[in-house]
Amino acid sequence: MLKVVIPLKTNSTRLHDKNLRNFFNHKSLFDIKAEQLLKVFSPKDIYVSSEDEIRVPKIVEGYGFNFLHREYELTLSSAKETEIVKGIVEKIEDKNADIMWVQVTQPLFDEFSEMVKVYQNLSENFDSIVAVKRITHHIIDERGNPVNFNFGYWHKISQELPIFFEVLWSAFIMKRRMLDCAWYQIGRNPYLYQSNSYFVDINDEKEFEVASILYSYYKKLKDSGGGGINFCLFLNKIFFALKVLECVLLNININIKKRNVLKNLDSYLDCCNKKQSYIIAFLQNFNKDNQSLMNVDFKFKVKNILINFMELKKYLKVNIKYIVR
Repeated sequence: MLKVVIPLKTNSTRLHDKNLRNFFNHKSLFDIKAEQLLKVFSPKDIYVSSEDEIRVPKIVEGYGFNFLHREYELTLSSAKETEIVKGIVEKIEDKNADIMWVQVTQPLFDEFSEMVKVYQNLSENFDSIVAVKRITHHIIDERGNPVNFNFGYWHKISQELPIFFEVLWSAFIMKRRMLDCAWYQIGRNPYLYQSNSYFVDINDEKEFEVASILYSYYKKLKDSGGGGINFCLFLNKIFFALKVLECVLLNININIKKRNVLKNLDSYLDCCNKKQSYIIAFLQNFNKDNQSLMNVDFKFKVKNILINFMELKKYLKVNIKYIVR
């Protein structure tokens, strides 16, 4: 028997109330995850753990889930992961059930049916299942040392890099025999479930807003019967736009001329062989109200160099149809 656990603390220190605040169309991250899980599991097999005994029990009851009170100490950053897992799982009455551990902060992950199929056919050699994503990038450590490649003559292209995986912290399945010994999401011999989903790790306000935009477009594609490939292409364009905007704006000096701004922008875009119209429009719109004279020929300067994703969010909402075409 497989039971589902959703850890749902409400005292996030980096982003206030991120799990229960409005994320998309008056639904929270928890609401979205609950709806995804109900396509696969019976509500009586889903347990929600929270320190909040006022709001959360009512929300949980609305879905027919089980509420588990969590001690406040187990929501603090000082709590060890093993203490959190044990403190939550031990409150489930069925002491023989395997556990699927689900985080709500990955709204684009909706592969629970696929994971359950893997679980049902899993060899006894594996003691857990962990959702992962293959890393296809060149990685260096904080000292600039290469981790999965070498510099110079020994450099390898991404297709030849050694195989590394990132733990997504979106979903795990823990076999009971491992759980009773380790009280952790990953055992000694985990099965790596390679996900095809895209992910935005939600830790602060900017990431929350960007994730909301991406999810809204994902939902439109899904509801209209659009395939995952179209959404992947869309995300590639969005992430490209974020990277280019960040690179360009962080490297523009406040005294640079408009001609040089566009020249630098062109060089970035030419290297990537991408359209530039929407980024140039963004820069022009952003600066239309900042007419401080720096140069009589251009009458242009960038007032806020370190632009953040909140401005980008507003732009994307208005110009989304141009970005994805």
